[in-house]
Amino acid sequence: MKPAERFYRNRRNNSGLAYKCKDCENARTKERCRSRSKEYNKVVAALEEVSYEKVCKTCGRLLPCSAFSKSSTNVDYLRNDCRCCASRYNRKRQYGLSDERLDEMLAVKTCQMPGCCNQLDWTNGTHIDHCHKTGKVRAVLCQRCNTLLGHIEKNMHLVQPMLDYINEHKGGNEAA
Repeated sequence: MKPAERFYRNRRNNSGLAYKCKDCENARTKERCRSRSKEYNKVVAALEEVSYEKVCKTCGRLLPCSAFSKSSTNVDYLRNDCRCCASRYNRKRQYGLSDERLDEMLAVKTCQMPGCCNQLDWTNGTHIDHCHKTGKVRAVLCQRCNTLLGHIEKNMHLVQPMLDYINEHKGGNEAA
């Protein structure tokens, strides 16, 4: 016998409480998670070992399992769409882009910040710049320019004093 506060609520039972106490239920849940984790890791390791391939539901290409993100809800523990298609879908949804506009942006090879011209790598460090207030998409930027622009945008009141400081200390006493 244990007090009622040691049990979770369960409206389906006549008593309004779960059959098992919180301690027993927590132990059972931990053990179930541990066993599922072991099973998940075994399946993923086996798939990688046999160089398993899968067809992407979106683009229809046959790709190695390394091209898919992991998912504990699917039978093979892999997402149904490849990383490229998932990334494309997320960008379209997040920024409200059409297929044509997204294709234009993905075709850009260099950072669009004036004066930067860094080469873009869409697999790492490339960002679609947008206004956080209106959601309007502006350009494609490298990671450095996107970070810098974000800091400037949040601290506009500091930009002019910084420029004044640089100009003030530009005198002839700078080391060449």
